[in-house]
Amino acid sequence: MVTVSKQLNQKGILEDVGGVTYLTQLAGSVPTTANTIYYCDLVKSKALRRRGIEAAKNIRYLSEVQEFEYDETFLTEVENQALKIRSMAFSLLASTLGSFSKMYIKY
Repeated sequence: MVTVSKQLNQKGILEDVGGVTYLTQLAGSVPTTANTIYYCDLVKSKALRRRGIEAAKNIRYLSEVQEFEYDETFLTEVENQALKIRSMAFSLLASTLGSFSKMYIKY
């Protein structure tokens, strides 16, 4: 950060870009590897929500369009949609842990 502020100051534009205070705030807002787990959890959580939305669309289709001879068959299909979300959550967690273990072993 010292190098950046020095260069901007030499060019006479340090204050134009917000000054040292802004550069300090900017440096503090940049994601670092220290927050990797947090960001992985955030990505996983959003992916699960997207899977939930997809399952909800499928359940809506099953409820409005698909014909079932027996209610039990319908309920089984609805449950299967919900179970897909959980199985995807497990696979997301497994792939995340696998990636971390590979990085840890590499370094």
